[in-house]
Amino acid sequence: MAAITDPAIRAEAMRDASERAARQVRAEGAAPPATTTPVAQAPAPSPKTLRSAPTEQAIAHANRNASSPALKTAIGDTGNVQFVRGAASVQVAPAVQNGYAALQSGDLARAHQQYDLALLQEPNNRDALLGAAAVALREHDGRQASDNYLRLLELDPNDPDALAGLAELRPGDLQSNEIRLRGLARQHPDSGPVQFALGNLFARQGRWPEAQQSYFRAFSAMPENADYAFNLGVGLDRMNQPRLAQTYYRRALELAQASPPSFNIDTVRKRLQVLDTPPE
Repeated sequence: MAAITDPAIRAEAMRDASERAARQVRAEGAAPPATTTPVAQAPAPSPKTLRSAPTEQAIAHANRNASSPALKTAIGDTGNVQFVRGAASVQVAPAVQNGYAALQSGDLARAHQQYDLALLQEPNNRDALLGAAAVALREHDGRQASDNYLRLLELDPNDPDALAGLAELRPGDLQSNEIRLRGLARQHPDSGPVQFALGNLFARQGRWPEAQQSYFRAFSAMPENADYAFNLGVGLDRMNQPRLAQTYYRRALELAQASPPSFNIDTVRKRLQVLDTPPE
């Protein structure tokens, strides 16, 4: 491993190494018994790394704000806690709502148009920037998605969704990305996008036990996300836990009825058929 010169990153790396060593000791001391279920003959599908989740999380937060009294505290654009004095509820821009609805239905052209309209009206709208990034990802336009995430980081350098999105768009430096994502996961343990990005990083390296744990945390944070359910199924499948994998594959198919997923539905159905077939 190359020497890390940056003191902050070096300290983060040392803490990460200590945590990993502690987990290894705990795992060796209390390892579960090996499964006796035979591995299905066909290989498990690969996890999906395309994300629509950041905008889903942003809208979910906004909708919760809209349905609750405003005499609470709210998080400002910079991450600072602000007191909201008005009696009215926090309103979500109509264009953002329309963009999200279009994205959920798979109408990328309308989603693109509505998020552009929202950003024209309010260039710093976080929900609109996350939504525009999600549309760009669905359109395989990584550069535009990156631009939106960078704009979010200009507004808040610690935005977990933007940092997680950029880490997935720039997967080359695995060590730096892992350190960064682990730090984000500690700061935002309930962030689905951060846990999902961390799971994808582990999956790319074949570190399936860690990937499965991160996918589980992501799905627990956002249980209506079909892609999260699918990747959790893949992680369990790769770890030779077919019964649990089937549960989450089926859940992914159920959730995919509400919003177009990133994974191939036919691939999941075929995999379920394989897992349902008793080994010879």
